[in-house]
Amino acid sequence: MKASLSSDTTVQIYLTELGYFDKQKGAEVVQTNNFEQIGQLEISPERPYLHLKFGLSTYLESQNNRYAYMLEGKDDDWHFLGTQPELNISRLPPGKYRLLIKGVDFRNNWTSTPLAINIHAREFFYKQPWFYLLAALPFIAFGLIWARNKQQEARRLEKEVALRTRKIRDDKAVIEQQAAELRQLDTMKSRFFTNISHELRTPITLIKAPLEHLIQNDGTSLESRIRRSLSMVLNNAGKLGRLVEELLELSSLEAQKATLKKTSTPLVLFCRQLFSAYESGAALKDIDYRFHTELEEEAHFLIDRKRLEKIINNLLSNALKFTPNGGKIRMSLTRENAQLLIDVQDSGRGIPPEDMAHLFDRYFQTRRDDIATEGGTGIGLALSRELALLMEGDLTVESEWGAGARFSLRFPAIVAMPTEDSRAFVPHIGDTTEGERAAVIAAAHPTPNGSKTKILIVEDNPDMQEFIHHLLAGHYECILANHGAEAWTWLEEEDPRIMDIALILSDVMMPEMDGYTLLEKIKAHERWQLLPVIMLTARSAEEDKLQALRMGVDDYLLKPFSPAELLVRIKNLISNYQVRKEIASREVAPVGKIDIEFAAEFAPANQIWLQEVESAAKEALKKEIKLTAAFIAGKVFLSERQFARKLKKLSGLTPNEYIQEVKLQKARQLLEQQVYTTVNEVARVSGYSSGSYLTRIYQERFGKKPGDYF
Repeated sequence: MKASLSSDTTVQIYLTELGYFDKQKGAEVVQTNNFEQIGQLEISPERPYLHLKFGLSTYLESQNNRYAYMLEGKDDDWHFLGTQPELNISRLPPGKYRLLIKGVDFRNNWTSTPLAINIHAREFFYKQPWFYLLAALPFIAFGLIWARNKQQEARRLEKEVALRTRKIRDDKAVIEQQAAELRQLDTMKSRFFTNISHELRTPITLIKAPLEHLIQNDGTSLESRIRRSLSMVLNNAGKLGRLVEELLELSSLEAQKATLKKTSTPLVLFCRQLFSAYESGAALKDIDYRFHTELEEEAHFLIDRKRLEKIINNLLSNALKFTPNGGKIRMSLTRENAQLLIDVQDSGRGIPPEDMAHLFDRYFQTRRDDIATEGGTGIGLALSRELALLMEGDLTVESEWGAGARFSLRFPAIVAMPTEDSRAFVPHIGDTTEGERAAVIAAAHPTPNGSKTKILIVEDNPDMQEFIHHLLAGHYECILANHGAEAWTWLEEEDPRIMDIALILSDVMMPEMDGYTLLEKIKAHERWQLLPVIMLTARSAEEDKLQALRMGVDDYLLKPFSPAELLVRIKNLISNYQVRKEIASREVAPVGKIDIEFAAEFAPANQIWLQEVESAAKEALKKEIKLTAAFIAGKVFLSERQFARKLKKLSGLTPNEYIQEVKLQKARQLLEQQVYTTVNEVARVSGYSSGSYLTRIYQERFGKKPGDYF
């Protein structure tokens, strides 16, 4: 269409150009004529834009013409464009409506009829009402099904509640009967502990009394070695007796039959005597061990000596047990108004916060897995707390993890007059002299003489330490460590005293560092990883043995052990170790060549190869295949000669010796687990032709007959 001048004042508006995206053609369309055939514009939702150009029917001063537009049905008023004869809409609103455009000339004459274009701007399908309805249908259906199910569930729950109510009524009588049976079992348990404790008193008495008589009457005529052994037996019999007394005391407290037997006692002298009994142990660990009192030395109070002694002994023994070498232990005795206060404070590891609430529970030790296992019954503190309550007092604890603990015993201060019994009370003030202190330390750390094979003994119990040293001193030069941390310090720093040790004999349950942790560090250390290690443990559970074996222990013995068996196992392990060392020492660099060492960056190939050999041997035994050098050599892809040479180089054993050791270890595992009931069955599964042959070589290797396990 072309605009023309009109002779009258009527002004019309005309479309001169139209541009939009045609979805059917898939391209932009620009139209400059045939606007009568436009009809309704279909605008795609992907590109909802529109471009228009227009003009008025008058050409007089066209630059002053003005324009406005409105989306009918969408806009409430006109949008003025000024003198720009062009309209660009980048995003049309969805729906059906008309685009109206009008204009006014320089005389201010508006067009009589606006330009109208029908538009259908389509919306994305997922924004249309039918799509929302369709999408809502699953939720509506789900809601209806859920409501129906809730009704059914409510009816089912009503039936279930009724059924459970009937079951509860039916079970009530059974529960009451079971509760009565549990009370009866608890009574029987308490009676059993009481009876067995009483029964133990007789054999303990028959151990202690003859020993005391022998030491008192013939002690001077006995050799010092025998006298020390007898004293050790007497001392440990006393410990066993005290443990029995604790069990009896717990039974008595549980049955509420315990009563106090108070006597007039010079409390300061009494506490000082108990305190001095642990001075030798404190000297052994170089602990700053001090006693302080604000009471008069001659002050007498009514106390139950037996009960107070148990409490103080428990507190002092725990403090000594958990205080490291070079630490501090303080015991103080004061009076606060009408109460006496006994404090025992140490500089040990303290108590974890999560353990504080359960510290005085019976049989409780710790909830933390990262704390070294140190044995004990878990009844000492529980008994002490109950005895404190029996004494109308209390036992409390203050501790910060890593900074020690402080136990405070409070009980009524009942002043008493001296009696004949209290005047005859003579304390044994065990102040350790410097000479005695040196003797204690020297006993724990004997001076090496360099004439025998060295072994390192890691044991925290002084009596067990002395016993093992006495047992092995005639055959080996023994170096003693009081716990795993001390032993590891020597090994890590490569202390000259232990540089040429041939074996480590270690306990499992020790303070500061237990045997498992020590073993793990040894097997991860480049210098010490091949050093044979024997573990001594009182823990006979299968998982404890497997844990040690997985960590690479060379041998282990359960307490109580046979001295002869221990000697045989030590001898065999040291012999194999020395053979391996001798073979390694022969491997010298060829003449004229330089021996250059590089730091190991990868897993040792030899260690991996030995693991493959071990796996092949285990596979043969498991599948009951005859275990031979040819079988293993084939599994590791070597000839028999190459296999024998490499095995001898790495392990110090010939193929026959290695196969013998594998079969013996298999037999040992079966015997300890008691998988079979006869030696012949064990021999067959272990690859031996007869039980008698197994018995002979097993005793040579382990110092114990297979029949002893049954």
